[in-house]
Amino acid sequence: MIIKRDTMASFVDEKPLTEADLPATAARGRFHGKVAIVTGGASGIGKATVERLALEGASVAIFDINDSAGKKLVDDLVARSLVVSFYKVDVCNKDECSVSVRKFVETSPAAGLHYLVNSAAYFGQKGPKTVEKEDWEKSLNVNVVGYSNMVQSCYPYMTKLTGDKAIVNLSSGSGHRAQLDCMTYSTSKAAIIAMTKCMALDLSKDGIRVNSVCPAFVWTPALQTCSPIKSRQGLEEKLGQCLMIRRLTRTSEQASAICFLLSEDASCITATDLPVDGGYLAMGPEGLGENTVFAGSDWRLQGRRGGADLIKSLSKLSESENGLNWRMASISFSDEKPLTEADLPATAARRRFHGKVAIVTGGASGIGRATVERLAIEGATVAIFDVNDLLGEKVKADLTAQGLNVHFYKVDVSDKDKCVESVKSFVESTSKVNYLANCAAFFGCKALDAEKKDWDKTFSVNVIGYSNMVQACYPYMSKLPGDKSIVNIASIGGHRAHVSHWTYSSSKGAILTMTKCMALDLAKDKIRVNSVSPAWVWGPEVAKAAGGDREKWEPIWGPFHMIRRLTERSEIASAICFLLSEDASCITATDLPVDGGNLSMGPEGLGENTVFAGSDY
Repeated sequence: MIIKRDTMASFVDEKPLTEADLPATAARGRFHGKVAIVTGGASGIGKATVERLALEGASVAIFDINDSAGKKLVDDLVARSLVVSFYKVDVCNKDECSVSVRKFVETSPAAGLHYLVNSAAYFGQKGPKTVEKEDWEKSLNVNVVGYSNMVQSCYPYMTKLTGDKAIVNLSSGSGHRAQLDCMTYSTSKAAIIAMTKCMALDLSKDGIRVNSVCPAFVWTPALQTCSPIKSRQGLEEKLGQCLMIRRLTRTSEQASAICFLLSEDASCITATDLPVDGGYLAMGPEGLGENTVFAGSDWRLQGRRGGADLIKSLSKLSESENGLNWRMASISFSDEKPLTEADLPATAARRRFHGKVAIVTGGASGIGRATVERLAIEGATVAIFDVNDLLGEKVKADLTAQGLNVHFYKVDVSDKDKCVESVKSFVESTSKVNYLANCAAFFGCKALDAEKKDWDKTFSVNVIGYSNMVQACYPYMSKLPGDKSIVNIASIGGHRAHVSHWTYSSSKGAILTMTKCMALDLAKDKIRVNSVSPAWVWGPEVAKAAGGDREKWEPIWGPFHMIRRLTERSEIASAICFLLSEDASCITATDLPVDGGNLSMGPEGLGENTVFAGSDY
């Protein structure tokens, strides 16, 4: 099946988005009336998450073994009229988890539980030469079994509630990458990534989403304590070389991502591990490439980065007799000032894009249109770049009638000169461009019958077209101070094999890698570049394949997702806007699956027709 990108689809479900349609996530009180538990909430990422949730209206319980730090945090937040309580809990003790969860829920206003954030952690690191059984037990009991204990304890109370419920587990870049003398910790974090996907599948029938976030080099008490370099500036200089953003990430940035995944803006995101890592996982051992030279096939390494040497020092320190059981330590950390409402980025308010300027390619229909609507309603000046002038002008007229600032330019993104000319014309009227969302797409799918013209058409729009737009916008984005961002539309087709999809899926796979390369090259200009991978979205293309009959096809296509339904264009737009926003300030070179859990499922699907009984399958 070939669906032309310039086809005007008859799509009755594509009504204009209004402010009333925005979920509560777009307002500062998005967690008003919600109830949450955060393990390891007395310090570090857990503390930042407690503060963010409480400031945005949630009733929050801190579960931590450090009672002095936990009680102090409660006193500080309660003094600011926030609803926070503390329970001394060792997550390794399942009975302790169950009793404490029950006590908290009995006192909560909702008589149930909406959110769980598992951020408790044991950071003991041992390599294969020195590891003992007790090292494995400590790491796995806290980082894996402890997370399971908390999910099991919270599950009965989460299932009582209707609406969206969510769990976020804390994984780590160490769960994806090999690091010296870090075997026990890294293994436990890899276990969390796999466990999260399994939890997501098993709890999906109860409407509970489960995701993880994957930090790298966060400025926390733990990092400060274990490092031979005690100053933040010194650590930034060394470890900053390991991240595209050239600095350590912040606990508040991790908390922003966690709260996004908990919120209704992530309503179709489950079974996903979201790197909040400053581009760490997308980099190879040559790092930022500033000490490498590529000249044809002549590739030379001219120097070594200091970051690797520091990481080695950290691992050696963890093995010393002063090695850290960070889970148990009470750490004085002067840089961890209380979060106030004034510290919340504008992303937490409905006008988070006020004064910003964005270009959305393919913005006349589908995901592109939903993104235009969301950006404009939240205050941005938006230009639609699309080949379909009839649809584009109609969308512009509809949104302008609502008092929104929307422009239209007829642009074929495969024409580089037209891209450059149109971007220049738009910027002359706005003086800047902060964001680019590459949503244009050609949906031709060919396989054994593919001709060169099919390959050329697909790649000229889906790959070269994206490159053309980035090149056209770069001169204007690079001049701006502050956060600038690009989001490309990839697809589950870039990750998975689909029948007769050689041309389309190949182009989407290309976008995944191109996004990472763009992120690395533009990082020095403080331009973040990410992608989103949708699955089966109810939009013009899927509607056309279904003959417009969603009622008939949703029961067939819905089970391809853990959430048991097709995703909506507005949900993809929510994820795009999150990645564009300052709430994603340390996320770059990442592909965010907005796929209802599709990519984490195997060919056995939801598993309802399979039976596992020990080894008898």
